[in-house]
Amino acid sequence: MTTHEPRCAHISLLTGQAEPPPPATDALWALGLSALVFLLAHGERLFNPFAINDDVRQQLYWMQRWLDPQLYPPSLLNDYAQAYVSPGVKALYRLVAPLVGPIAFSKILTGILFVAQCLLVRGIGLRLGGRAVSWACMGMVWLMPFFIDNISGGLARAFASPLLALYVLLLLSGGWAMFAVLLQGLFIPYIGLPCFLAGGLCDGEKLFKGRLKPTRLWVSGWLAALAGVAAAWWANAHVQELGFGPLVSLAETIGRPEFGPKGRLEIAPLPNPFLDFVYYPFEGVGLFKEFGLAAGIVTLVLLAPALWFGLRAVNHRLLLKRLRPLWCVGAAFLLFYVAARMVAFTLFLPDRYVQYPLNLLYALLLGICLAGAWSRWVRPHGRKATAALILLAALAGGARLHNVALYDYSDLAETCAAVEASTPKSAMIAGHPELMDVVMTFSRRNALATFELSHVWSRGLWDQLLPRLEGFFTAYYSQDPADVAAFAKAWKVDYILVDPEHFSAHFLAASPYFQPFGAAIKDMTRGRTRFALLDESAFPRIPAGGGRFLVDVRALRPAS
Repeated sequence: MTTHEPRCAHISLLTGQAEPPPPATDALWALGLSALVFLLAHGERLFNPFAINDDVRQQLYWMQRWLDPQLYPPSLLNDYAQAYVSPGVKALYRLVAPLVGPIAFSKILTGILFVAQCLLVRGIGLRLGGRAVSWACMGMVWLMPFFIDNISGGLARAFASPLLALYVLLLLSGGWAMFAVLLQGLFIPYIGLPCFLAGGLCDGEKLFKGRLKPTRLWVSGWLAALAGVAAAWWANAHVQELGFGPLVSLAETIGRPEFGPKGRLEIAPLPNPFLDFVYYPFEGVGLFKEFGLAAGIVTLVLLAPALWFGLRAVNHRLLLKRLRPLWCVGAAFLLFYVAARMVAFTLFLPDRYVQYPLNLLYALLLGICLAGAWSRWVRPHGRKATAALILLAALAGGARLHNVALYDYSDLAETCAAVEASTPKSAMIAGHPELMDVVMTFSRRNALATFELSHVWSRGLWDQLLPRLEGFFTAYYSQDPADVAAFAKAWKVDYILVDPEHFSAHFLAASPYFQPFGAAIKDMTRGRTRFALLDESAFPRIPAGGGRFLVDVRALRPAS
């Protein structure tokens, strides 16, 4: 797939003249400044074990078993979480686990992938417009929260944007693009499949025009891509074989509150495409999330003149020519987006097929326009002014990305330590699902049910998890000790973690859990002032910090 421009690859979009390749020091500066942005953004939390991306608690927690085989005995959640993580991510963490624990590595990997994203976008910018454009495009990765927001945690989705950028860069550079599909299939299949289709569209156009010339590299690339698709198919089939799938259909979500605004995840009805294509991407360009609607609008208004005047400085004809090879990428992702909306949710969430390519496209276009503005307003003032502008962008990026997609659970550290010290490694613990995500991860104990792993869209999993949640809340808020005993016996629970705050009028009047459980909890507790688990004479307490306590219910059920 040779789509590069051997004769004009170094013609600048801004001057229309040939420019020499950038000095090697550019790459070193790009690497160093990107690392600086990451350290300013996430460095403060690198050594705090309780400061993590929230989804680490559903995808990576069980990997601590590799450091201690006695941890996390087989259970519904452990089996599902392990099957849910893509094979490439599992292999990478398994390789590194003996050196760095998986929780700590998730933070390191975030930094590596973020810097890789910056350098890859810089490479794309260099191909599209030259040296100035490359710096401006990389600056957009520093300044747009989307990239680090999705990379944070080092999860499967963390590979989506960097591997898409790798594919685009290779597509613009030569015949290696299809090798990226192999990595995508192993790490993040819903990016790999559209890129596989994009390669087919590109080669189909060449075949139609009589320009397709198969070579060993071309054959090897397609074999690698097919291996990536096979890996994606196998991973999905494995989840189905274990009984956790398939994904629900859109029709199945109708009338079910767990899929609505107050449910586990608001995915039905499907959002207006305008939100996916315009609103959500530009919400991350303007300062909407940081300072509100007014500030977001003001920043976009202030940005508009720079973009307009910058665009006028760009060679439009050359830009369109440089972007032409990417039509197949846009078409492939658009086709998957339309298909995902038509057969939701068989192809997972439709927005996944537009948010990554669109944010990459917007970053590139914004970078190109801002490079044009630089050529008019900053460049005439000399190299020092340019260097100062780049440093300012890095510092501003570090400030804007500060703690994006990180959550600090340090307030539960005492409880996690108490649970770990008071229970055996094989214990099954039940507690409020929103509390158990943290306990399961940092106390390293099995949980009966958690919020993050309440994947209502995975039909097989939800069919098994729903009765657990119903049984737990019935026992948790019961006034009869016999209900607690029956619950422990039915689900082989060893301990129940109790937080008295969950029984307060304030907590129950708010949103005790996502719907339909929230409404059910309010109904069963209306007018109730006595709760069995709060009766210390019936259930002796093991202090667990923060006013919380454990109840040992092993004696209430026969030994297994």
